[in-house]
Amino acid sequence: MSQILSTLTSALRRRKPIGEILRAHAATSSKSSLKKCLGPYDLILYGVGSSIGAGIYSLIGLGAKEAGPAVSLSFLLCGVSCIFTSLCYSEFSARVPVAGSAYTFVYASFGEFPAWLIGWNLTLGYGVSAAVVARSWAEYVVGFLGDMGTSPPDWLTKADIFGYEGNVLSVVMIFFCTLVLCFGVKESTKFNAVMTCMNLVVLTFVVISGVPQVEER
Repeated sequence: MSQILSTLTSALRRRKPIGEILRAHAATSSKSSLKKCLGPYDLILYGVGSSIGAGIYSLIGLGAKEAGPAVSLSFLLCGVSCIFTSLCYSEFSARVPVAGSAYTFVYASFGEFPAWLIGWNLTLGYGVSAAVVARSWAEYVVGFLGDMGTSPPDWLTKADIFGYEGNVLSVVMIFFCTLVLCFGVKESTKFNAVMTCMNLVVLTFVVISGVPQVEER
């Protein structure tokens, strides 16, 4: 029993040196048919899109309700934290320039078990955030159609699915985004670039439009 526990403990604490990870990645890359297709412009837009995503439209109302006029300071603090997070990822990616993101970084720093936890936490976080944003966007679409004088059916956002209230429109949105990703990295990156540019234009318009109202008050 003690030998089993010792083997399990050593397996959980298993950690590869950075040099060994780089050599294994080089050997795998030489045999792989995948080619790099993302440039600096694509990566910058991906980072901007991840920092200023669709969640800003979903949380701005809740933030204004909780923080009041200080909601701008709240977003400023979030921006500062995003900068530090970006710097950490930049340093890690420079030290361990291989695929795997946070999983590989934690694997090289702390071991296999913490990396395993980080990988599943990232998967859970991406899934939950995608569901929340899709649900929010579905409510926005229904509200927009209602303001336009159209009465969308209730089953779009309040469908009875096995006794639970389901949002069909949010499922359609997630399916569409998944379909875009299935076309390939290059195509999905172009889609992300277009959406990020549109997002920046909309946010810039909202900020500029709100400046005269602040001055009047």
